[in-house]
Amino acid sequence: MTLNRLSTAQLLVGGSLPSSAPVGASVNCSDGGRASLLGGLRSGGVFGAAALAFALAGCHTGEKGPASFAYGAAEDASAVRIGHSAIEGGGSAADAMVAMALTSAITLPSRVGVGGGGLCLVHDPATKQTRTLDFLPQAGSGGAPEPAFLRGIYALQAAYGHRRWELALGRAESLAALGVPVSSALAADLRTESERLAADPGARKIFFSAGRQVLGEGETLIQSDLAATLRIARERGVGALYSTQVTGSIAAAVAQNLGISAAALAGYQAEWRGTVDVEVGHNVLHIADRRNGGDGGLVSAWNAAVPDGDNKEGWLGALLGALGPGAGTAAPATGMLAIDASEQAVACIFTMGRLFGQGKVAGDTGIVLGVGGGTGVAGPALVINHPQNTVLFAGTGVANASTEGGRSGEAALLSALHASAVEFLPGPQVLAQPRAVPAPGGGVLAEPGVSPAQLGPLAGAVRPATKLGQVEALACVYDRYTGFKSCEVSADPRGPGVHFTLIGK
Repeated sequence: MTLNRLSTAQLLVGGSLPSSAPVGASVNCSDGGRASLLGGLRSGGVFGAAALAFALAGCHTGEKGPASFAYGAAEDASAVRIGHSAIEGGGSAADAMVAMALTSAITLPSRVGVGGGGLCLVHDPATKQTRTLDFLPQAGSGGAPEPAFLRGIYALQAAYGHRRWELALGRAESLAALGVPVSSALAADLRTESERLAADPGARKIFFSAGRQVLGEGETLIQSDLAATLRIARERGVGALYSTQVTGSIAAAVAQNLGISAAALAGYQAEWRGTVDVEVGHNVLHIADRRNGGDGGLVSAWNAAVPDGDNKEGWLGALLGALGPGAGTAAPATGMLAIDASEQAVACIFTMGRLFGQGKVAGDTGIVLGVGGGTGVAGPALVINHPQNTVLFAGTGVANASTEGGRSGEAALLSALHASAVEFLPGPQVLAQPRAVPAPGGGVLAEPGVSPAQLGPLAGAVRPATKLGQVEALACVYDRYTGFKSCEVSADPRGPGVHFTLIGK
């Protein structure tokens, strides 16, 4: 695919370009009339991609043939670039997600790692099925969580990938061995957890300089032991991490450091499940169905906020009341999206259960051990028009800070969906709308601009806050009568606020 890059100004200051095409037809790119998720031709209702996003949008350029689209979003710039390369090289959305996840395990190990896990939602256009892949960290026989990450992304790639598994592992292995610059996001997490990391010799070896100072932004993070672990998984298969029966296995070392049995580690598998669904007009909203916790109450909250599909007064209060404050604080996490030209869609949330998990490294494996649970990890969400087999919304939501409470990510995600599907807001406004989330212990945390009318009876229980939740969201507008579909990329202002658009056929 030949790509034409936007100008530097557009790349850096948030220039966004909609990509439009009737399903299965060739048209000129347009930013004209748009249909909402609920059907009917209206203005607005587009999508934003939070933090950092790429879009490969094939619009009609005088040549005949159908337009093609591919989109992706992640918090880390390196991950997005490698995800883009995976799709450009003939990979699927699943290949892009695996590539982005493995890259993030190197560049953002505070939130993504071999010792952690995740939760994915996948729409497969070939079978017209939407499924959940649950590999959140679960407590093993000794109470410690089994490292679920590689099992999970391997299951995703095996089911829906086109590229060789070894290619993605090889890239991550090289990054770990050669080193990557510490991003601003990772540097902030390192500062937050520096005291805890300094207490573990393995963590000090990775995250501290020779002068015993925690690594800062721009310094090089080298993970030689993790590179060796990934090389074993690349050469001998992912089972080498989990089974002591595989030659060269590191399973025994991992099990010993976790305090669980080798048999329990070998028996762990990611779990494919169905989804929890609700009709949204002529479309279906799919929510991931976790093995422990189902949809986390997201469908009930959505139905409370939008009982008849209309924008009603007090919708936000109804949504927050249905979600409730949740238990504890939200687990630090990060969301990612990938949608390819065939409309295969993958939305995932990854977590270590806590920043840097346990703050300890398993022997000389380079694996930072995760923490079980996954409080505040719910969703992701996909809206699919099944008759046309087309994706209209994909989103993840996570907390921006542990002080936000256990339901912050879910509230932010559903608010973004409401802005696009019900309020029909244009482009960047979808994610720029002021948010409110359930406060720990009761009441509401609200950004400036949330109106009392939106909150209804909860308006009297508000505490001011800023930057609530971090959403990765792709939302498209679609007219089921004409097949017109329009999409747009933008950035969540609560995050780094950087995105780019790549265009080509």
